[in-house]
Formats: sequence, structure tokens, C-alpha cells
Amino acid sequence: MRKLIVAMLALALAALAHPVFAVATWEHFNADPAYHSREAAIADAPRVLRQAGYPGPVILLLTEAMRRSGTEAHITNGMKLDFMRSGKVALWRNVVVKFEKPPRENSMEYSAPAEEWTVDWNGAKWTVGVPDVCNNLYGKRAPAPLPIVTAQPPAKQLVPTPTAVCPKGIVLFANAWTMDSIYAASNDLGKRVDALITAANDRNSENASDVKAYAANDVSGGNVGNGGPENIGDEIIHTVNTRAPLGIAIQVNLLDPVTLEVVEDLGMVPLVDGIAKIYLTEAQLVYIVETIWPAWFSSPTVSGGERRILVLPGAWKKKGGRNWHWCSLQENAAFWIKNRPHDRHVQ
Repeated sequence: MRKLIVAMLALALAALAHPVFAVATWEHFNADPAYHSREAAIADAPRVLRQAGYPGPVILLLTEAMRRSGTEAHITNGMKLDFMRSGKVALWRNVVVKFEKPPRENSMEYSAPAEEWTVDWNGAKWTVGVPDVCNNLYGKRAPAPLPIVTAQPPAKQLVPTPTAVCPKGIVLFANAWTMDSIYAASNDLGKRVDALITAANDRNSENASDVKAYAANDVSGGNVGNGGPENIGDEIIHTVNTRAPLGIAIQVNLLDPVTLEVVEDLGMVPLVDGIAKIYLTEAQLVYIVETIWPAWFSSPTVSGGERRILVLPGAWKKKGGRNWHWCSLQENAAFWIKNRPHDRHVQ
């Protein structure tokens, strides 16, 4: 009889795991173990986290954390879990802990001892745990606290300044792409972009104080930095073509090329159909053009606490002919759609 009850419970929980149901409940200890050991649960964690839709950076952080001992925790009635493994293949979602009533409800409660690992990413806390009783891997998420709303400076619409060399003005085009569209256009291009992002993460900008870190070949450049007019940035533009239609604005500054101090704040420049047009004068080409992108982008990588692209003065120089500088340059930033906040106004 007991085996029949356990089997019926497992079927009920599997049904609740179907997307049609809003929640699943965990009522019985060790009803349908997922793994034979703690080590097996930890080994399978990266796959389960991907299945649960956790962002790639979170998976990497949690996987690294799980190489060490976690902290002691207790799962009690009323707790809510983002997901929980059960049996051979089941993955419950939106799990509410609702253990059967203890013998003396007013003075006792059931709890399941567990080991947990927690990491911070994008202001939120992400937790994965393994209960001692069944090793059914579970996850919890604590959202980032709501930001304090302050008045934001209005987005600035820069206008072109015609010159003899550039009658339409001098402009830096800042393009936003999704990694999803890059991979869809070319799997090989997506892999090379990912490799450059990894290389950029490994570079040390000395807290955004070493300009040499921004001169290396990177995703951000079309003809930015020392990459010349043809590199992977141009390949993204020609291969993918369609930008990400974001309703955001990016901060633009002009920096002293020696001290890297801000000499002019050009304000927040909006992206229209995935492109921000940053118009400059000839006099401003002696400065570094800095653009700062939202935290949820993958490229540019973080340096000095911000995701920033620096366009060096030498990038504008053009060899030969009377046109000693380019009239336009391209820079590129990219993000995964799953990492973008649901609120389109969130920067």
C-alpha cells in the first residue's frame, strides 16, 4: 500500500510540474529521489540550471561555488522554490514546501536539512541547494531590490556639424546586437564573438586606468582602436545587419587621452532602431570617446565597474589623401535576450 501511495504521489507531482499548473507542492520526505548521492546532484547541476533557464553567468558562478562546501540550511513549510528535481527526469517549477503536519503542530515543525550555495549577479541572489534526505537539487532566487527612483537626465540628441572633409558631419555609430541574432546568422561568427568576449574578460584594464586594454582586437570595434577598418565588428554589421530595437540610452563622455579624466559630458544618447548616432566636431577628435552600456550586456565587458567602450583618437586617423580622418566609425555592443530585464525602461 505504501509503495502505491508513493507512486501516486510521484504521478501527481509530475502532473503539477506541467506548465499548465502554477505551482507544485513538496509534501513528503524522500518520496522520489533524483540522485543517489550529493556528488551526483552537484555533477548534474550545470545541466539542470540550464534547463531551468538560469543565465550563463549565474551557472558559471554557482558551478564554481559548488566546488567548495556550502552552508547549512533548513527547508521548512511555506518556503517557495524556483525549481526542484524529482525522480529520474522530472523538474518541478514554482514549488511550495508543504510538509505533512507534524505530530504536535503548535510546538513542532518538520524541516529538511540541506546544503546551499548562493551567488550574487545583477543585484539578485541565486541559490542552489541539495537536501540531505533525497538529494533532489533545488533552486531559489531573491530578486534585486527595487532601485531608488531618481530624476534621470533627458536623452540628448546630438546634431551633426558639417566640415569641409565631412559635409554630413563626423559621427560614431554605436550599434546594439543580440547574441541570439549573431548565432542565428552564423554559428561560426557567434563562436568567434564569444571567444573575443572571453579574451576581453581576461584582460586587466587596471580599473579602467590602462588605455592599452582597450586597443586590443575586440567585439566592440568596427574600425575602433588599433583593429583597422576591417575586423569582426564589420563582419557583424555585414552578416547580421538587423540591430536590436532597444528603447535605451547610453552615456557618452569625452576623456583626456593621458589622464582618462572626463573633459566633456555629452549626456545620454538614445538608440533608435538599435543605433545611437554620436556626432562630434573635428576639435573633439583629439579625445577618447567613452560609451557606457547597461549592466545586462555581455559585450563590452566590465572594466572599472562599468561596461564601457573607449574609441581612441588614433582610430579616426586615415592614411593617405587629403581626408586625414574618417567621417564615421562603428562600435558594437551585444547581449543575450534572456538577460535583458523585462521592463524595457530598465537600464
